[in-house]
Amino acid sequence: MGSYMLEALNDRYSKKLVQTYSVFPNDGESNSDVVVQPYNSILTLKRLTLEADCVVVLDNNALNR
Repeated sequence: MGSYMLEALNDRYSKKLVQTYSVFPNDGESNSDVVVQPYNSILTLKRLTLEADCVVVLDNNALNR
């Protein structure tokens, strides 16, 4: 839903700059609720880089420091 909204905003306001912030899941944690969580993260990053002008990726472990 979020990437669809980003695409719609990009189509409607093509001259505006779009910056996104994404928090990616922990790397080494095996107690994830979703098995395909890393796969979903990669697909989301691909879609964000196509639609946004600037993508800031934050690591979940870095937020706890």
